[in-house]
Amino acid sequence: MKEMLLEEMGTGKNEKASGRWVGLGGMFPVQAGLCFSVFLLLTGIMQGQFLPPEGLSVEMLTDPGKTVIRDSFPEFGWVLRSPESEARQSACRVQVVELTADSSREKFSVRWDSGKIAFRDSINFEYQGEELSPGTRYAWRVRAWDDKGQSSEWSEFQEFTTAGMIGGYEVSTYPLETRLVNAVRFKRDGERHFFDFGKAAFGTVRITIPPREEKSILEVHFAEKLSGEGVLDSSPPGSVRYRKTRLEVGRGVRMVEVAIPPDPRNTGPGAVLMPDSIGEVLPFRYCEVITSGMALEKDSVVMKAVNYPFDDHAADFFCSDMRLNDVWELCKHSIKATTFAGIYVDGDRERIAYEADAYINQLGHYLTDREYSMARATHEYLIKNPTWPTEWILHSVLMAWEDYMYTGNLESAEFYFDDLRNKTLYSLEDENGLISTTGGRVGGEILESIYLASEMRDIVDWPPGSFTQGGTGERDGHVMADFNTVVNAFYYRALDLYSRLAEALGRKDRAVEFADRAAAVKRSFNALLLDRKKGIYRDGIGTEHSSLHSNMFPLAFGLVPEEFRMSVVDFVKSRGMACSVYGAQYLLDSLFA
Repeated sequence: MKEMLLEEMGTGKNEKASGRWVGLGGMFPVQAGLCFSVFLLLTGIMQGQFLPPEGLSVEMLTDPGKTVIRDSFPEFGWVLRSPESEARQSACRVQVVELTADSSREKFSVRWDSGKIAFRDSINFEYQGEELSPGTRYAWRVRAWDDKGQSSEWSEFQEFTTAGMIGGYEVSTYPLETRLVNAVRFKRDGERHFFDFGKAAFGTVRITIPPREEKSILEVHFAEKLSGEGVLDSSPPGSVRYRKTRLEVGRGVRMVEVAIPPDPRNTGPGAVLMPDSIGEVLPFRYCEVITSGMALEKDSVVMKAVNYPFDDHAADFFCSDMRLNDVWELCKHSIKATTFAGIYVDGDRERIAYEADAYINQLGHYLTDREYSMARATHEYLIKNPTWPTEWILHSVLMAWEDYMYTGNLESAEFYFDDLRNKTLYSLEDENGLISTTGGRVGGEILESIYLASEMRDIVDWPPGSFTQGGTGERDGHVMADFNTVVNAFYYRALDLYSRLAEALGRKDRAVEFADRAAAVKRSFNALLLDRKKGIYRDGIGTEHSSLHSNMFPLAFGLVPEEFRMSVVDFVKSRGMACSVYGAQYLLDSLFA
């Protein structure tokens, strides 16, 4: 609503008014300026020093016009700017108007006016008027007061539309979007045309065909990797992608979008499928098009990349070391590119969402964009669609906690409160105060309570041998005991965070119960798993072996008694990077702690 004026706006609390939106593009500049000045005076926004709030959001979506809002009592958020760095918000006022249209003009009526109320936050301001109607267009704005009583100007209006069916809690998300990317390098060698799009992304290509009198045959090659200068690697290692497809283009056709053949491995029953409106995609950076009697130009082929809406300017980093700048750009682009499914998945291997992978994706996404909905949607999807590793199940509680930490919003945690309790796996606790998934302890009732349709098994880290030649793989030789140190470190963490969520929700009984459970597990953990002579943790009950993982996870989660912290730290440092990219997240967490 950047270029809209509001005329005849009601200003009293719950006061009804009607008026119309006036587009500035249809007015002479002098008229527009005069109307705007009168508008500012009438609404009193010239009296304060606070700058008008910006960065408005509905249900944590900064561009709600791209989707529909599914909550009939949504939360509003904004960003405050003040010339006084120490100034803080003390109060705010929010207005919501309903937009309707007839054949001659667009009208509005004030649906709700909060009036000035004490409110120190600039997030999670809940709409408290009459329930919003389904399938209806609304707009809202806000003004704020600082702790000295000075008011801001009104913000601009932000428009949103409610879904056709709304009611209770449901996370609102964006649809996937596509963008066209031009090649940064192009080379033609006879009928071979090489295109380099600069960065890999998930998508396909769109080809503009030169005029011709007969049908044409095109051979299109996609690749993530080169085997030489301008040469696509047709036999890449591991999960690096290469794909070739052949298509016939009829006479008179001027543009064709290459349909990617589906891969049976990542389009099966357990996979997150691409929506029909988008179609199948493939990760690639390079493309080669072989034509028959046809010459293409650099702009003849463009990449059609797919991702969740992403603000490239929401976060930035720059320092004097160009290597760190390159790392930042690589990581930031990776977060953007891997949103292609609308749910965090394992890239192109299986396209299955895994809790631990999604947790790390979630943290990276928070730091590169002011965007929270995809992380929450993934977390809630995984509650009902869990994967088999024990520690991954426990990660659901960690994801819920980080969602709350970054959004300040407890709606999701409240809705899934009992599910999150079951995800702590408290029902597996043994008489010794620890949990184990071996020896027939995991029954059908437990699996049903966490929505798991398969066997549950401990993972620790990627299994031995993966990604490495022989040796100990990414587990640092961890011995898989029945009562596993890594699993129980996560168990403690899940109990602790669940008790904190219960406290935040005002569920005092549950908060006390799980805080007591966490304290008891911590005592048992240090009594049964800590080798006090060596000052480090064993991998589990019944083994004397100590791995990086059995020490970095307790350190990261606050389990290590003060007198053993430095001996554990020294051991962790001595092991180096003896973990996978997943474990590296916790290695850094532990050393930071």
